Amino acid sequence: MVAALLLTMLLSLLLHLLLGWQWTILAALPIGFFRPRRAWIIGAAGVALGWSILIGYSLVVAARPTLRMLQFVGSLFGNLPAPAVVAVTALVGGILGLLGAWIGRSAADLRERWARTAAPP
Repeated sequence: MVAALLLTMLLSLLLHLLLGWQWTILAALPIGFFRPRRAWIIGAAGVALGWSILIGYSLVVAARPTLRMLQFVGSLFGNLPAPAVVAVTALVGGILGLLGAWIGRSAADLRERWARTAAPP
């Protein structure tokens, strides 16, 4: 389970950095497809952890601009504090991971259904 979580986290970081945040949903697809038990938890936690690492990296590398950006985004949503913006961001990443794992699990179910119907009696 830990290896699957780390794989999902690394895939989400790689996809986020190379293709953009929208593509991180693909990081949880293999977990849902190949590891059906609790895939949604692993997908959600892995992508949320990956996004949290990126935010933490931004805070370490450029603390003042990142905090100003978080405060600005928080002001757009009714003066949310910066930690709440970080939490909401990680939550959105977790939801994308959950959806990716769910889609992967649905694809695995379809594969199993097709294998049963295509198998000779």
